[in-house]
Amino acid sequence: MNTAKIVTKDITQLKVSVDHYENRDYEWDGRFTFDVLTTPIEVKAKEAKVRRVLERLNDDITWPEAPTYEDVLEMVEFGSQCWILMYEDLACGWYWLNTEQVTKDFKSPGQKLKPHEVYLGTGTVSRKDKKVVNASQIAFRQAIELGLRYNRKEVAYLYCDNWNHWSIKLCKGSGMYEHKFIDE
Repeated sequence: MNTAKIVTKDITQLKVSVDHYENRDYEWDGRFTFDVLTTPIEVKAKEAKVRRVLERLNDDITWPEAPTYEDVLEMVEFGSQCWILMYEDLACGWYWLNTEQVTKDFKSPGQKLKPHEVYLGTGTVSRKDKKVVNASQIAFRQAIELGLRYNRKEVAYLYCDNWNHWSIKLCKGSGMYEHKFIDE
């Protein structure tokens, strides 16, 4: 099987356990919810939300490899989960999750995960749609816990490019800590 190699010298690898979120004094923000898309049929049913997130993603950053709607269908068909971030009734971001493998692009085979593990990444919250201070921090912290609980997993892994200091800070603020999990 051909797997997409992740070059580890330029990334920060992170981990968090579902236990981290037990008995925490955290006030859940009900304005942030997620539409979980796990099949192409669900993606098609939520096409307007997916396209809105894609549009906002392309407005916010220059990313030549940004997914297209067709990529989203392929990623979900591959077995990855698309979590559309909703702020009240507004689709304003997403993150991706895979319960089987660490995948570079959520549509290519990668390093296999153990049954209690999950890999997540490619989280975005549109800067233009942020309605509250720390929206990204609130949404991502809730996303991690929900992703673990929804999939009945114990551990989540994620990696960030080292140049993306803000993302690393966001992850650490959500309870993640540095931990090497990708095989060299």
